[in-house]
Amino acid sequence: MRRCLAIGLGLLLGLATALARGETTTGPATQPAPVCNPQVIAALIDRLGASDYKTRQAAQEALVQIGPEAVPALRAVADGTDPERAARAKDALASIVRRRDRITSILDVRPPFTFTVRTVTMQGKPQAGVKVRCVHPRPGRAKPLVDMVVPTDANGVATFTVNSADLLADRHFWISLNGGEFLGDGLSDLSPIDRQFDATWMVLPTRPGKLLVVNERDEPLAAATVVLELNLRAAVDGLRSITNTCTAHTDSKGQATIDFPDEEAALYAAAKGYASTTVTKARLSADRPLIIKLPKGASITGSVHSLEAAPISGVVLNARKMAPGHYTREFILKAVSDAAGKFSLDGASPGRWEVTAHVEDGRLWAFAPSYVDVPENQRTTDIMVHTRPGFRMKGKYVASRSETMSWQEELILASISGIKGRNGGYRLEFPVCPDGTFDLLFETSGPGNFLFMGQAGYYARVKIPDTLPFFTVPGEREDCLDFTGGVPSGTYEGVEVCLLRTSTLWGRLLDSRGQPLAQQEVLVYPGGTFSKTDKDGRFTTEVPPLKDVQLQFRRAGEIYVYLTADLKDVKEGQIVEKTFVSTIVTSDQPAPQPPAQPAPNRATTQPGVSSKT
Repeated sequence: MRRCLAIGLGLLLGLATALARGETTTGPATQPAPVCNPQVIAALIDRLGASDYKTRQAAQEALVQIGPEAVPALRAVADGTDPERAARAKDALASIVRRRDRITSILDVRPPFTFTVRTVTMQGKPQAGVKVRCVHPRPGRAKPLVDMVVPTDANGVATFTVNSADLLADRHFWISLNGGEFLGDGLSDLSPIDRQFDATWMVLPTRPGKLLVVNERDEPLAAATVVLELNLRAAVDGLRSITNTCTAHTDSKGQATIDFPDEEAALYAAAKGYASTTVTKARLSADRPLIIKLPKGASITGSVHSLEAAPISGVVLNARKMAPGHYTREFILKAVSDAAGKFSLDGASPGRWEVTAHVEDGRLWAFAPSYVDVPENQRTTDIMVHTRPGFRMKGKYVASRSETMSWQEELILASISGIKGRNGGYRLEFPVCPDGTFDLLFETSGPGNFLFMGQAGYYARVKIPDTLPFFTVPGEREDCLDFTGGVPSGTYEGVEVCLLRTSTLWGRLLDSRGQPLAQQEVLVYPGGTFSKTDKDGRFTTEVPPLKDVQLQFRRAGEIYVYLTADLKDVKEGQIVEKTFVSTIVTSDQPAPQPPAQPAPNRATTQPGVSSKT
């Protein structure tokens, strides 16, 4: 061990000496910083106070080469009582910051990275022994490089130092709870590109709880789904509340066991052919099972007809109860219309239901959602579903670069929203195939729009062929496609949703005296990205690449924009660092009052504002 420590220390000091002499090192100039263990860093910190000047200087330069991994130790020394070591630690920290300032693209952001997760109780006290998992890239995106589990220490802290990363495949490190001993809102996607390195979770210890699901004759129901939903507010300010769900499925005896905190939770249960049941304040026990009784339920019956009253067969119908806890597929009722156009959606509980319909055989029929109220103690409820002339749009998600798009495997989890009407109307969700293709069917009457969801780290930009004059892309949202009324029934192809690698802005907002402006809202157009400044006036936000971008600044909770600034010619994957200065709003003054009639949907530009790099 001592020999390895000496070799590592010698290599670092040799590198620092060569740099001090102006010599070049082997390998590319942008090679990542050397990886060091804490013993090497501690030895270099100790040499900052050596009697020999060259030793002190070489140790300082070696710590700068190590970079972010040495920052915690340098900060501790910078606040120490040894003036020589403190001064050199501050100089090293400043040099590391200056090196970071030379980052101009995602490719310049390189490991090692250190992530810190703090777990606390509802009272804000450290919670030790919580298993925290770090994964990168997310499964399905690329070859896994990081998958480690670290328990929190006595201070409730888990620290991950990672030396490998593929930020082109996935800009995030996915941090989550591991195991069932604790439950909380424990899922964070931390990104070095967005300068995110720490998270704090509130957690609760769990214990096994028993469930028994039966019908009205007390017969056990197998394969029933039970969802427990927990919503708890922290007892101290500054902690994110716990909003978590746990799902269990019963065995052949109608029994299930689930790990859950000793707290009241909302419970939702359903089984095929039976009505769902809700228990608003459920509490589980390890000794006696909580018995959940499911009634037979009502049926939503009806028929599907064309506008000419002709029955339509083969229509797939889905019914979803418009109530909390009923959003998963186990709670959705399904049926297919027969030759006479009739259908029956069985197992409906009392309440309001949304019924949607679609065809899967290429027919150009569109369906508006129907809404029905199922009353108490009523076995059937009848509705009529009418088809309407529709149009089909086919297209594909594509990449702006000639690279292997590993994100395609994830696109099946994405969706495209079709929204009918400018105000109100209804919304339909369309899936995206694993190869990035999509097939949308919507009614011809308008107006409406499609919203194309992108992937994390990418910006979606819709491209329409000139042969489709019925559709336009609004200037403020390039991931939208608008259409007016009167789209002819037919099939339209060639729409592309181009995914460009997102650019990033590292910004800071100051007043005219150089003081940071905290808790200010930052909006980016096009795209509508939203972020807030921290106590130092800093913010990080994604910006559309290859596009002139406008930033708007306003106080939190207000609509009046007191500062606008432009970014031009931002390249794909570029990282821009910029400081913005307002001469209107200061850190201890309220925002100026808006004019009586501000220009609609645009920033109100005031005189006396500026921005500087």
